[in-house]
Amino acid sequence: MNFSSQQKYQIASTLVFAMWTVQLVLRAMEFTGGVFVYSIDDPYIHLSVAENILLGGYGINANEFSSPSSSILYPFLVAGMLALGAGDLGPLILNVLPGMAVIWLISGAIWPVFERQSGPVARVLRILSVPLMILALNMTALPLTGMEHPLHILATLWIALGLLRFGKTGRVGVMLGIGILLSPMIRFEGLAFSGAALLVLLAMGRWRPAIALGAALTALLATYVLLMKFLGLPALPSSVLTKSGVAETAYGGDFAAILSSVWDNLIKKLSELPDLILTVCALLIAISLPLLGQAGKAIRPLAVAAIMALLAQVLFGREDIFGRYENYANAIALVSLALCFTVFSTRSAAIMLTFVLAPMAYSHFAYWVLTPPSAFNTFGQQYQMHLFATRYFPHNLVANDIGLVSYQNDQHVLDIYGLGSEEARKLRAEGPLQPEQIKALSQKAGSDYAMIYTHWLTNGVPDSWCLAAEMNTPRVSAAHDTVSIFLLTPELEPEMRAALSEFATTLPATTDLTEFDCP
Repeated sequence: MNFSSQQKYQIASTLVFAMWTVQLVLRAMEFTGGVFVYSIDDPYIHLSVAENILLGGYGINANEFSSPSSSILYPFLVAGMLALGAGDLGPLILNVLPGMAVIWLISGAIWPVFERQSGPVARVLRILSVPLMILALNMTALPLTGMEHPLHILATLWIALGLLRFGKTGRVGVMLGIGILLSPMIRFEGLAFSGAALLVLLAMGRWRPAIALGAALTALLATYVLLMKFLGLPALPSSVLTKSGVAETAYGGDFAAILSSVWDNLIKKLSELPDLILTVCALLIAISLPLLGQAGKAIRPLAVAAIMALLAQVLFGREDIFGRYENYANAIALVSLALCFTVFSTRSAAIMLTFVLAPMAYSHFAYWVLTPPSAFNTFGQQYQMHLFATRYFPHNLVANDIGLVSYQNDQHVLDIYGLGSEEARKLRAEGPLQPEQIKALSQKAGSDYAMIYTHWLTNGVPDSWCLAAEMNTPRVSAAHDTVSIFLLTPELEPEMRAALSEFATTLPATTDLTEFDCP
């Protein structure tokens, strides 16, 4: 079979990504002694919700509705993987397969920039572009986070390439339509690019497809909102409301507070490298587009939508551990700039795109390095919490980091952070929880003990709680190095002491358990 030079580049790039991911998984499992765990606790929230979806519920507890998932669609996809028997590997599969598609599409989009030149410099730039591209999209770290981000990048690329095809042919294709509909269903940030694409279609006189797609997207989102309202939950997931200051402020409806929150977010983010890169990319697209002249007509729909989406990410997006949130915007920028740089000479275009790839890759380099030790951190802390809660002391508990501790756990888990408990989220929205509020919540839930980060509770814990033990691990990706274990039901102290003693003998060498006497 004869492959074109572009196809060879795409095949090579996709294979490098696949081998890189396999190496990371094996390296992480070396750290954990052969146990597969993700580099963060968050995918286990999706797994916990997914297993309850299969039981007819929605949330981390079988008998309590909550919306801790950051995605509308992803927990249902994870549930499908559980139903197929993939188990814990379901999120990994949902990262690797879309990740391969992402690398295939991105490499195909940027290849023309490198194809137009020859010589030793060209060969060096082509070779460098492969690892830089994979790092620029953070695809060296995202698969082991087990979250929905590679799927979001894939849907984003369908919109980008669909807009390019629309610019060339004037037709609104299936790829563009699917991307517009799926992107917000995978991540709410997807509304930015989907909305920008719809505005572009309207501006270019394609009213019928724009209105039809807009109506379909509205219907999908309305269905989700109505379902949440039926379950007594807010329109936005608790993870979005709890972790995004802009979203929570907007949900409150105070316009002045919304503007203040957006401004504060912008000032903070412009000091971060990923957002500076996106701002520069938006400026480069805006500067390059007029220089393209007639040739820019085909690129204009994508370029205009790209500028809107990149600025929306800078204004309203957020940063978090493992650089998970800006990568869809990086994909938009790379596709757009690869097209816009055609205005320059062949060598200049390749060099300029490399200089865009390099800082993007640099901003994600540390996440690649930290992925195996982060998986070990999850194993040393949250995985051990899971074992204690399910194997050694299976009772109702209070937590404020709820992924692994709620996954495959038949006992009730009260989340006082607010992701898995709507009552706790509402209380936290009014201000830091007071000890008496925590006590009331735990008594209502019938909680017997707690495994929490106490530094998240600025006002402390109820005086009646007995600090039975502390588990300490070196911190890499965990929220804190110390998990405090409190006994809430004094009658269970003999059972807890026996459980702690047995549990201590099974801990990995880097995890320490210190017991304390109850008064």
